[in-house]
Amino acid sequence: MKKKHLAGLAFGLFLFGMIGITNAAIIFSNYGDGDTHSTTGGWSALYNVQPPYYPTETDWDVAMTFTPTDNYYLDTIEITVGLIVGDNQLDVWLMTSSNNMPDKIIETFHLSDSMDVHTWDHHDPIIIDSFSNPILNADTPYWLVISTPTEGTAVVWYKNSVGQIGPRAIWDGYSWSIANNITPSVFRVNGSPVPLPGAIWMLGSGLAGFAGLRRKMKK
Repeated sequence: MKKKHLAGLAFGLFLFGMIGITNAAIIFSNYGDGDTHSTTGGWSALYNVQPPYYPTETDWDVAMTFTPTDNYYLDTIEITVGLIVGDNQLDVWLMTSSNNMPDKIIETFHLSDSMDVHTWDHHDPIIIDSFSNPILNADTPYWLVISTPTEGTAVVWYKNSVGQIGPRAIWDGYSWSIANNITPSVFRVNGSPVPLPGAIWMLGSGLAGFAGLRRKMKK
């Protein structure tokens, strides 16, 4: 009997180990070693910024895309941005994609007093926690968007330094436009893998069997 109990205990621990394996994973990242990014270039998001910072009053939101290779629950997003001028406020949106353009908002985030003042030096990523933990589906493109919510504000979203090339979208206040084969801004998306239905069934069966063994041990 003791051997059976030990076998049941080992199986239960194995199943709990399977849960541990599904902990946080990197869904996408174009950071270099040590979270490095470009110190010579970036894409700007701004809202009615006066000269001399920009020649005309403009409303620009900037979007970068990524595609998960598996199904994940979103945990955190990391971006590296610098405040050029204005209020230290920034909105970040996770959006779906339609016709290779940002489409619908999945989750919104607001950063307040989180950005360093822009310099062409290394800046650490800002970590943003997801509260709704939406599922990001495999082989499905998504867009990460930054937007300045207050007039007179401009920020720079630093480019990656690892040579990644891809699309970038800009909202000009009226519509999205896409530029391909450019150097995208740097960001990281972290999540937890969605368990397969079979793994969930195994876990439930294993826990039920483990509970039965515990009841037998008490008798």
